[in-house]
Amino acid sequence: MAQFIFGNSVKDQLNKWPAVRNSIWWLEALILGTLLRILSWIPMDTASAFGKRFGKMLGPRLPKHQSILRNLRLAFPQKTEAEVTELAMGVWENAGAVLTEFVNLEKMHRTGRIKIAVDGYIDAFNRQDRSVVFVGAHLSNWEVMASAITRMIHPVSAPYAPPKNPWLARQLTRYRSHWGFNLLAREGSARQLFEAVSDGQSLVFLMDQRVDTGRFAPFLGKDKLTTLVPARIALQFGCEIVPVRVERQQGANYVVTFYPSVTPDTD
Repeated sequence: MAQFIFGNSVKDQLNKWPAVRNSIWWLEALILGTLLRILSWIPMDTASAFGKRFGKMLGPRLPKHQSILRNLRLAFPQKTEAEVTELAMGVWENAGAVLTEFVNLEKMHRTGRIKIAVDGYIDAFNRQDRSVVFVGAHLSNWEVMASAITRMIHPVSAPYAPPKNPWLARQLTRYRSHWGFNLLAREGSARQLFEAVSDGQSLVFLMDQRVDTGRFAPFLGKDKLTTLVPARIALQFGCEIVPVRVERQQGANYVVTFYPSVTPDTD
């Protein structure tokens, strides 16, 4: 959190002073834990609306805002500066809503706020004896994707990047544990991913904004490094690749859409 707010340079400074780093980690875990506890006491839609306002107010004041503006200009060169700024405000609104909805993930799942749409035939949903490679993106509230997937198929594993802050990591893992996902730490997880599929588990990948290895592929008019891990696993084990999209509706309500599967061509 401190790195996100103040920039990457903070990480190097904190590593020089472990005692200071640990104190900041403990403080940010305390602040976030207190905030989430308070948010759990108010209606979900109210909490989500508060998060949007909070994100829109705080986001433009952070160094990260300039990176967002720069990336949006690259992605949408045809848009005016006012339109780019409006998009950036939407990014911060969504980020704030995702934060405040985190504590209500299990409640959203239980009260039917996460709807499912299947846009096409997906073989594994009908057979239940095949592993699936689900691929989504860090858009909308990506956390709710787990609710939809576990209602369609199980068991499921997902690689993730745990926070460096151990107290924060424990808090987030506790909220995510409601889904029944087997979370695999992304660092060194390749072997665990192959073992999971071998054991009959499905996998979920959330495509992030950057990767360190892969192959360049066109994205918004530019060649961007793209991971090949989902495709390689699907090829090796003959899995369907199922794209997943999460869309926010009014308030803290979502539709998760499963699109027609992509079957690897092994010829």
